[in-house]
Amino acid sequence: MLDADEWKNAFGNVETTDSKLVIKSTAYCQWENSLEATKIATCIARNRKVLQRKFIDNSTHSNHNGDAKYVTFDQAKRAL
Repeated sequence: MLDADEWKNAFGNVETTDSKLVIKSTAYCQWENSLEATKIATCIARNRKVLQRKFIDNSTHSNHNGDAKYVTFDQAKRAL
């Protein structure tokens, strides 16, 4: 699992010379570095075990062992 700082370090400063891949600063990027985003990330981190259980309970997609694999956007909204 990545914490908020690891996420920002991994994906916050992507640079490339590939003309097919254009990465521009967006309002979302600016929001991601805001105090509000930090507060939300802290709230999620504090409640991660409950959220994981809710996501697992709401997932209808499983791997070959029957374990929850991922949730869709709608399933995540229901879990929250």
